[in-house]
Amino acid sequence: MDSSPSLKDQINDLSEIAKESAKNILSGKRAIADDNIVSFRLNLCEACEFYVKDQSRCKKCGCFMKAKTKMFVAKCPINKW
Repeated sequence: MDSSPSLKDQINDLSEIAKESAKNILSGKRAIADDNIVSFRLNLCEACEFYVKDQSRCKKCGCFMKAKTKMFVAKCPINKW
């Protein structure tokens, strides 16, 4: 994947998602998105120019989108969702 973020940046992004998810869980809020949200997000990703289909990854954030789209607090790096 050319022009993907550094491993350090990817870890920082995932760390933030994990922290926010933990806060949600501890406060009784949801951490996992429902199937409709996941499907909506993944459809947008799959149509995006930064989506790497054979890896199911985003070139902008480096995340595996089948996992990231399930995290309720996760956000698209280019604000598509």
